[in-house]
Amino acid sequence: SRGEIYVASPGSGRSRRITSTPAFEQHLRFSPDGRRLVFCSERDGVSEIFEVALPEGRSGFTAPGGLEEKKIISSKVDLLFPAYSPDGNRIAYLDNRTSIKVWDRVNNTTATPLPPGHVYSYGDGDIGYEWSPDGRFLLATLGSLVGDMDIALCDATGRKPPVNLFQSGRILLIPNHKN
Repeated sequence: SRGEIYVASPGSGRSRRITSTPAFEQHLRFSPDGRRLVFCSERDGVSEIFEVALPEGRSGFTAPGGLEEKKIISSKVDLLFPAYSPDGNRIAYLDNRTSIKVWDRVNNTTATPLPPGHVYSYGDGDIGYEWSPDGRFLLATLGSLVGDMDIALCDATGRKPPVNLFQSGRILLIPNHKN
């Protein structure tokens, strides 16, 4: 609400303000275990990725007590739409509206499953991506609103190139494919 993040508990009916900054916070996602929130904020002139985590022993975000917030991914360009992997150890995000990157919190490394040249976002919500249930892949929009839009299967490690599954309307079927 009004650029700040609030959390409400349907069970208790309590709500709590999570952020209180002059910046605009957006694109909020809960971690799979519900103990962390990731979001974007324009605190230093560009949109960077922040996380709020529940301290040990806290049962939920609406419970009294302090919260731990920190910037987890810094940048000189806008970072948007962070999304936790199914195991919560990685965060995918749109980098500079031109690529999708994945930050691994365990190894503190960043991979590029969808490099620049495959996608361009003109406005919030015009492209998207989702993690596969096993966390090995991302399914992502290719192209842009002003051209062809397709779907790519992207190796989350960035070691293999993205595979265009539709090629502007033509669905590619791989017969007898076991994986």
